[in-house]
Amino acid sequence: MNRRIIMTIHAVIALFMIVLYVAPSHLTFLIWNLFLAVIPFDLSLVIKKVTARTMKISLTTIWVLFFPNSMYMITDFMHIYSLDGGSARFNYGMLVLGIFLGVLLGARSAEIIFESYFPKATTLSMLGFFGSLSLLSAYGMYLGRYARLNSWDIITNWNQVVSLIVKSFSLSSIEFVLIFAFVQMIILLTFRALRHLE
Repeated sequence: MNRRIIMTIHAVIALFMIVLYVAPSHLTFLIWNLFLAVIPFDLSLVIKKVTARTMKISLTTIWVLFFPNSMYMITDFMHIYSLDGGSARFNYGMLVLGIFLGVLLGARSAEIIFESYFPKATTLSMLGFFGSLSLLSAYGMYLGRYARLNSWDIITNWNQVVSLIVKSFSLSSIEFVLIFAFVQMIILLTFRALRHLE
């Protein structure tokens, strides 16, 4: 991915954030969510260039912690019910656009990481990587949406994270994780298939 494309992507996201901030809407939370979704994308670009194995693995660990933020934006569709009034159509359009931007950034970052570790991709490696990532990410989404944990809490609030993880295991959490792992798996595999369509 060349520098011009990367700069264009960031410019588009910055413009979208400015519109959300300036325009009369109830969607300013999307600015923060989209900012968090950009982090794994930017990290994946750095990881792609890193050759030192220890640094690559360390950065990938951080990437895994932040990746769920991009897919977490799927759950922002719950805010549709609060979009009423005269600007409802505008808010709906901005909500959908923000979610798709976040998910696309996440899907592309996942593909970059996959290609960094599996330059000679096989069906088995692809299913294993995206399947494992989808499960981890879906669980991260659950912790973010219902336990209100952030990616950095694992460093700044370790004891609370462990406590909430232990308490989070239930039939409801398992159902959420399985559903959204399936959703992510389909998104990631479809994105990859479309990117490599001949």
